[in-house]
Amino acid sequence: QDNRAKFTIGWQGGDQHALDLQQVYGAVFRFLLQHRDVVFRVWGGAQTYDDLPAHLANRVVHTPWQQSVWQYYFSLSMDVGLAPLASAETFNETKSDIRLREYAGLGIPFIATFCSAYGATAMASGGLIATNEDDWSEYLDLLYSDSKLRSQLSKAGRKAAWQWTTEANAERLEEIYGRGSAAAAAGNGARVFRGNPRRRPAEISNIYPSPGIL
Repeated sequence: QDNRAKFTIGWQGGDQHALDLQQVYGAVFRFLLQHRDVVFRVWGGAQTYDDLPAHLANRVVHTPWQQSVWQYYFSLSMDVGLAPLASAETFNETKSDIRLREYAGLGIPFIATFCSAYGATAMASGGLIATNEDDWSEYLDLLYSDSKLRSQLSKAGRKAAWQWTTEANAERLEEIYGRGSAAAAAGNGARVFRGNPRRRPAEISNIYPSPGIL
């Protein structure tokens, strides 16, 4: 991805997601012990790793949140992205797949927890799905050793991400809004968009262009 001397695995999230990250600590720190050219980067949160042994602590890099969302996206420089979720967390039952969409749009191969929030997107965008800690270890080793696979997953992610953009769905959006305008002109506009303001027409909901895709 760039000229870094270190192989970088990364994760980003606030303190409320600390339990999610802890799900893969075993696999991540074993991976660091096995490969001295690996760095683990963490974006966001107040988590510190000062209590780790020095030979591990100096290979965990914490980056605070950026003031600009674009600075944040440009700072996400890594070889493999991590997307663990704690299955016991009620909050995660309603979580979106935005993290995977961001990885895909940035061309970052990723490993994600097998769950309802991530499954379909991971399969569609070239991610690897882990069901247990052994999977996380296996996939980290696999992506570390196989640069061709990383490249393939990166391309698959970008290809999938394009399908979520406004540009890729311009014709569908024009058709939807065109029908709405025609209905409004015919005096049916109030009926077309009346109802629960939190609900959108199915056609628009299915498009779901993510603002995080570059």
